[in-house]
Amino acid sequence: QISDSSQALAQGASEQAASLEQTSSSLAEINAQAKKNAKDSEQAAKLAGETARLADEGNQQMDRLESSITGIQDASNEVSKIMKVIDEIAFQTNLLSLNAAVEAARAGKYGKGFAVVAEEVRNLANRSGEAAKNTAELIENSIKEVTVGVAGTSTPASRNVCGFANTQTKSHSEKQLHGEKGWS
Repeated sequence: QISDSSQALAQGASEQAASLEQTSSSLAEINAQAKKNAKDSEQAAKLAGETARLADEGNQQMDRLESSITGIQDASNEVSKIMKVIDEIAFQTNLLSLNAAVEAARAGKYGKGFAVVAEEVRNLANRSGEAAKNTAELIENSIKEVTVGVAGTSTPASRNVCGFANTQTKSHSEKQLHGEKGWS
């Protein structure tokens, strides 16, 4: 009976040793997986940090672009005002040349030379007025384009591009931590 008890005790000890060995192996496997998860987490945090930095840099570039476009718009408005003044000067010059032509006609044969000069001044005023009109139209179109550009950089949609990149990186990192593959 002692021999049977000894044998049963030895078998129990052997089973416990096998169970301990299996538990030890499982713990080693869990430890290795935990280390891998920690390393993957660290990599995901680095990627998320880099993406956030790039998103912030993108937002700063958008701010600079918006500021530049606003500066262009302001300059275009100033040029437009100058062109209006030039147009007004051309109009006034045209009136003066007509006045001079009338006076030259009154002077008769003594005003012929003056009439030629008045006609040339009138032609120059007309050309200046036409050039001012064309330039004003170009500036007006430029202002419209700049306004559209400023509106485009100020929209929440353009600002959300960087937020989308952050979300995609975070989602990818979470999938990697859970063992899934691919980008959403």
